[in-house]
Amino acid sequence: FAHDLSVAPFFNYTRQFASEYPLQNLATRETTYTYGNLGYAYNYGVTLIAPFALGKRWKVDNNLTVYEQAFHSTYAAEPQRSCLLVYNLSVTNSFTLTPRLTAQLSGYYNSPTIQGFYRSVSYYALNAGATLKLLDNKALFSLSLADLLYTERGAADVHYASQDFGFYRRNDTRLLRLSFTYKLGNTGLARKTQREGAGQEERNRAN
Repeated sequence: FAHDLSVAPFFNYTRQFASEYPLQNLATRETTYTYGNLGYAYNYGVTLIAPFALGKRWKVDNNLTVYEQAFHSTYAAEPQRSCLLVYNLSVTNSFTLTPRLTAQLSGYYNSPTIQGFYRSVSYYALNAGATLKLLDNKALFSLSLADLLYTERGAADVHYASQDFGFYRRNDTRLLRLSFTYKLGNTGLARKTQREGAGQEERNRAN
């Protein structure tokens, strides 16, 4: 069992952040949207990267980001403040099945976030893939499947005085990709030429 750990704290501040916001006419019951500089925003948190190996054939890459979001603005002559704790997690498993065949299983989860007046829902997905080397490693055949469980989506809500609405979007994010790559030419000769060139460069420096 081999592992490593990387920790990276961060902080950023945005003055007069630009965002879309709604304008509501109570008399006509109409809501329009426009863009403007609403106020200031900041977030602070930490990113953890923890790769480890379970034997020689299984490697796992883990990435976790946790941060606090804060938006301060003024809307309809009223100060508005919204804060939210956000966390994003991604995990990638890489498997060496044979010297020529590798496979990958990955997934991620993003918790709800805020952007000005909008609060998005969480979303997550599971992906898989495999790669096969052929013809003395000159050819590469790859297959990948995205969003296996069909869970990726886009949705957000707005909850303010006299406003309670949202939107929902779902595209067909399930994708199957096949690719075939073949290396032309004498790859062994290219490596030999590269080694000889490096050796000649060292000799020139020595002289």
